[in-house]
Amino acid sequence: MSGPRFLPLGDSALTVEFGDVIAPELMQAVSALDHAIRKNPPKGVIESVPTYRSLTIHFDPLQCTHLHLTEHVKDRLAQTVMTVAQGNHWHVPVCYDLPYALDKEEYQAASGLAFDQAITLHQHATFTIAMFGFMPGCAYLAGLPRALHVPRRTTPRPEVPAGSIMIGGQQALISSVAMPTGWYVIGRTPVTIFNADENPVTPFQVGDTISFTPIDAAQWESAKLQQAGGD
Repeated sequence: MSGPRFLPLGDSALTVEFGDVIAPELMQAVSALDHAIRKNPPKGVIESVPTYRSLTIHFDPLQCTHLHLTEHVKDRLAQTVMTVAQGNHWHVPVCYDLPYALDKEEYQAASGLAFDQAITLHQHATFTIAMFGFMPGCAYLAGLPRALHVPRRTTPRPEVPAGSIMIGGQQALISSVAMPTGWYVIGRTPVTIFNADENPVTPFQVGDTISFTPIDAAQWESAKLQQAGGD
């Protein structure tokens, strides 16, 4: 991996770009820098926002400049070791049955896999939350097994429910709110992963890992009722 690029973003943010592909080594570099910045933020830094391949650092332009922050980041990167923070591991229940697996037949045809085979691969994988994007709290997941990679739908859906478990290209995703998508919906979780009235708004953080636990439709309904009751 070559050195990162430093890209000014307006007058109050700096993007540190480590590459232009989805790759574990880039995610690790982003995570390590994010951890270092959060652990000991330079004066004027407000927040850092990680993605698969870059970290955007927002700052107060009255207390910091692009040049000062660039030099600070270069110094951090030159340190001998930058550690990657260890996140929480979540077991997320998901129903892979109809009507929750909206694209069961379409995904099976597009992937060439029997749906049961695809679900077995999906539920035995360990995913890492790489970033949030598109919608508030929408968790993009790295670690999708190669056999499950599939081009996105030719015709996007105008809306899928919150909690939809989706696959598109080499990525997986959990939708946080109802949203349009061109990804395949292979299941849905009863767990609410985003609530704007709570603090924090989502229990997840970038760097957390997720594994999916299959449940049937009756268990999905029961879990949803328990959650509605405050459990």
